[in-house]
Amino acid sequence: MNTESMKTNVATHTLHTEGRASALIRGVLDVTSFDEQNVTLNTVCGVLMIDGSDLHVHTLDLENGTVQLDGKIDSMVYSEQDHVDSHEKGSFLKKLFR
Repeated sequence: MNTESMKTNVATHTLHTEGRASALIRGVLDVTSFDEQNVTLNTVCGVLMIDGSDLHVHTLDLENGTVQLDGKIDSMVYSEQDHVDSHEKGSFLKKLFR
């Protein structure tokens, strides 16, 4: 499924946290990476980077654009650059050596 059709299938981007222990995120297009310290999501509003400890992804439903995680959340940061667009344009080094 391409990114444009995914954007029409997912809900508006929402982020619901309960304290610093869990988060429910809607409007997720893709999970770029995840481990116990970092979760990086490509959302309809840009890239969302979540840092913490003991992070676990409990629900991953890309068809509906939903991710639920828990653990100790230390920070959530958005990046304006869309992850999908950055892959289409190429890496920084690739652009540098053109």
